Amino acid sequence: MYRLPYTSQSETQLDRLSRKLRKLQDRIGHQYSRKPKGMHWRTWELLRDQTLDVEMTRDLALEVSLNWLL
Repeated sequence: MYRLPYTSQSETQLDRLSRKLRKLQDRIGHQYSRKPKGMHWRTWELLRDQTLDVEMTRDLALEVSLNWLL
């Protein structure tokens, strides 16, 4: 047996946030102002709010990482 790790086991916090953001954007669509056809309004609003929260968290994590490098 090779005992290879899963890709997610070597991800940083920034990588995890980026992956989560991509998943949310795939569900909601890349335009926050237009609800996908067939999606309930409440679901769209929840996904939009989650997407915006993850974006802000990712941006803060990126800022911290860049400040640490400098």
